[in-house]
Amino acid sequence: MKKPLLFICLLGGACNLLAQDAGSKPTSPAENFANRKGTILQKRFNEIDKIDNLNIQVEYISDQSNNDKMKCLRFDIQEPNSTAVSFSALLDSGEVDELIKFLNYITTNITNRPPADPNTEISYTDKYNLLIGCYWQKNTGWILYLRTDAQNTATETDIDPPKIQVLLKDLLSVKQEGID
Repeated sequence: MKKPLLFICLLGGACNLLAQDAGSKPTSPAENFANRKGTILQKRFNEIDKIDNLNIQVEYISDQSNNDKMKCLRFDIQEPNSTAVSFSALLDSGEVDELIKFLNYITTNITNRPPADPNTEISYTDKYNLLIGCYWQKNTGWILYLRTDAQNTATETDIDPPKIQVLLKDLLSVKQEGID
């Protein structure tokens, strides 16, 4: 009798943990640093560029209690008809490297010609849930999109084809400057 009861308790605990994890998105080291609790954080922002609804910044974060510092890339997506609502993602150097690789791949292999099938989408989701991709639009060509949360379409912005190179140039300049 004890074994089935123990099994049911363990199963219930595992289901509870899975339910908690399913609702939370993974956070990057940069986001974890920026969301520290119980300490004094100082944040400074350096505007890099604004591409349509995407604001690109370098964010400098200092923990004033122990002098820890971090520099990361910040994407803010401004909702088109709102000045108050924005969706953000903080990226560390590894994530910036992956975005650069993806943008280099699509500009070399994908966006320089029409697709064989017009119902084509290419995307990359990083390990912390940032989604970047492109899809074919008949009258416009390839459209790049970026979501700060892969599962939430409200966090998405489109980037017109000529601006893909601008985004790549911005990422390369930030990477060259060096972020943590």
